[in-house]
Amino acid sequence: MNAQQTQRLSGLVGALLMALAGLVLLFSSQNGPTEVVLRWETASEVQTAGYNLYRATSEDGPFEQINERLIPASPARYTGGKYVYTDTGLIPGRTYYYQLEEVETSGQRTPVEVIPVTVEQSLWARLQPILGGFLIVLSIGIAVSTFRERQSETELHA
Repeated sequence: MNAQQTQRLSGLVGALLMALAGLVLLFSSQNGPTEVVLRWETASEVQTAGYNLYRATSEDGPFEQINERLIPASPARYTGGKYVYTDTGLIPGRTYYYQLEEVETSGQRTPVEVIPVTVEQSLWARLQPILGGFLIVLSIGIAVSTFRERQSETELHA
């Protein structure tokens, strides 16, 4: 392989690495929001009509209701029920505060304690920007090296 072919190959590798870095960074920017799965269980629900869930970004609120409609109580009033609610559109790394509210058939509402939940971000999502940056630096290094080789050859032929 002669010097000109080596330069072309280096330029191609640099361009491919730059494109790959761009794709990695694009996918990392789309990794954004995620979800939290909330679960709770009751022992009995004799006077319970259902439940509301509230979320805040501070322990002191303000809390906003996240369920569109009342989450209905279990039909097994004397043995209670098991519930699962998925809260979506959350930001990785942020802590959210959740509060469950029991709504009785009389209309009385009883809030339950506030529970903090920190949304986790996958290891791959944390590594993507670092990998993208590394690929950009590597491709710039290859481009600079190729440019210097071309300069050296031009000076030798001049």
